[in-house]
Amino acid sequence: MAVCECGKEKVQVFDYGAIEMQDGAFKRSFAECYRYYMGISVDDMLYELRKKFKIANAEGAKTLAGEKGSWFGLGGNVLGQWLQAYARFYAVTGEEAAKDKADAMIAGFKQIMEIDSEIGDGLFMYFFEKYLRGFVDCFVYCKNEDALVLADRFVDAAMRSPVYCNAKRRLGDNGTPPVPVEIEWYTIAESLYFYADVKQAYGKDGERAEKVRKFAKEFEYRQFWDIVYRGENIFNYSPISGQNTAYFHSYSHLNSFNSAAYAYKDTQDPYYLEIVKKFYAYMREKQELITGGYGAHLEWLMPITGQINAIENFHDSFETQCCSYAVYRLSEWLMEFTGEGGYGNWPEKLLYNATLASIPMDEAGHVQYYSDLNVGHACKFLHENTWTCCTGTRPLLMCELSRFVYLHSETGLYVNLFVPSAVEYGGLRVRMESEYPREQTVFLHIEASDGREREIYFRIPEHAKRVQLAINGKAASYIRQNGWLGVRGVFREGDVLQYTAESVPEWDRLECMGEGVVGLRCGAVVLATESPVEEVKGCLNFEEEAAPQLIRTEGLTFRAKSGKVVFSPYMDYPKGKNYHVYFRYGRGY
Repeated sequence: MAVCECGKEKVQVFDYGAIEMQDGAFKRSFAECYRYYMGISVDDMLYELRKKFKIANAEGAKTLAGEKGSWFGLGGNVLGQWLQAYARFYAVTGEEAAKDKADAMIAGFKQIMEIDSEIGDGLFMYFFEKYLRGFVDCFVYCKNEDALVLADRFVDAAMRSPVYCNAKRRLGDNGTPPVPVEIEWYTIAESLYFYADVKQAYGKDGERAEKVRKFAKEFEYRQFWDIVYRGENIFNYSPISGQNTAYFHSYSHLNSFNSAAYAYKDTQDPYYLEIVKKFYAYMREKQELITGGYGAHLEWLMPITGQINAIENFHDSFETQCCSYAVYRLSEWLMEFTGEGGYGNWPEKLLYNATLASIPMDEAGHVQYYSDLNVGHACKFLHENTWTCCTGTRPLLMCELSRFVYLHSETGLYVNLFVPSAVEYGGLRVRMESEYPREQTVFLHIEASDGREREIYFRIPEHAKRVQLAINGKAASYIRQNGWLGVRGVFREGDVLQYTAESVPEWDRLECMGEGVVGLRCGAVVLATESPVEEVKGCLNFEEEAAPQLIRTEGLTFRAKSGKVVFSPYMDYPKGKNYHVYFRYGRGY
């Protein structure tokens, strides 16, 4: 049996396309996202770059600059991520139309890079890692040889650029003068490591791969990672440059640990695993909001008092798409490295309160960039700018979730997210029937089996008050370990595993010295109400347990026993409808 570094059984996520999504909320959301992005013209995407380099635009092509003439979407801010998205869409769906999009983009970039290998602004480090990963994804998933040639040319440009060779690599820098080109420099190592591994794995140039790895190592974020490794308070430090020199940028700093995770995969140096685990734990304990989001105002990591004040005074409570994507990927790494089911709990919260809670984009390229958790009045809204960074990560996170429902090992299958789906692995095919989280029981149908003994595990949600497992209606003798509840045996076609994880409404607090903000959730799902704040406070006591004060009416809808206040899932609220998620409490409230 293979084991991971800590001695637990080694588990792996599936590749794109291995898991078949069945009818349910996630499949519908994925389909809506896929339809949207397949509807964007490649000629429109490349319009501004072709115009810049005096390449004739196709007849009928139009700019994506939008009514404000915004620079968003006209270059590396999203185009590199869209390259990744179309390659992964093809890997997930197998539809040639997605591959055609990726191939058309590569053909367009090939023409542009014959004029300028740096794509105008492509060596901005924020853009570089997106473009590079996009080129390599198009090679790996679409087998586009030109894409790898473009990746080679792009990396060559960086490795000989004085901007990269003499980079200042300032602590916390996320993009201001005097060196704006180094915006989020600490996120590029992961893409460079991936490129090097692909070059070596496909026999394209092992010697070059080692040179690139050395280059990537120079962009590891040791200044910040060492603070975490030593267990110091990050607020003892401030960014040397960046958009905010008081606090560190939340998304990019968490995302930097995906580079550390990649370095651990390649080197097995325990330093990398230690810092990833420590920062992940820190984020969950000190920065996570009720929805699973973080960065409570303008995307910054802040002390608890700053978070409370932000929820009280502002409406930009969480960079919804980008921050979710970073968590999904980091959680995948940690589940693979440790075998621990607990690393699936944060993604579960974000699945229901961010990804499935997001309102659809409009045709002009406006996305739900922020989640609004303001205590006074809140609603879901689209960002005023078109083609922001979150329009790059939205399709990527949908693809990522499609491979994260199950994991596998040499001897078992692990159910991580309780999403209607099917998968085949190692002689076993299963199909999950689920109305979770609106219902607390899921059914795993064995549709085919080779008759060998194996294990099937279900993640134990952190919020579950009780978990049960039955086979064909009879209680099963189960194994409980490392955050999983499982059973070992010979499974046969027609068997049904019934898994129940029971949850009750609970208060979720951000609190300092007896005051702060409080919200209501049931399991992973955040509950919201349209009732006025004073009416809520009049019939619910935030200092007492929540469950005894509420009556479940149906699904995840609850009514206060002593009044007419009704709470329902935040994810169900449409654009523009007012709600309350958080409430202020404590002295004076």
